[in-house]
Amino acid sequence: MIVFSSLQIRRGGHMLLDNASATINLGQKVGLVDKNGCGKSTLLSLLKGEISSAAGGVTFPDN
Repeated sequence: MIVFSSLQIRRGGHMLLDNASATINLGQKVGLVDKNGCGKSTLLSLLKGEISSAAGGVTFPDN
């Protein structure tokens, strides 16, 4: 499972996520839908390890 806990992400001086928490369980399908510029691609960049969060953390399964 992937766990986001108290996640905070800033890009270009803008707060995109502030104190966000979520759990995605094995086999669960998740969709990200919101307006442009709200942080969807940034969150995916965080999952890929391309950027780091300003606060909080992400836990991944070992495999």
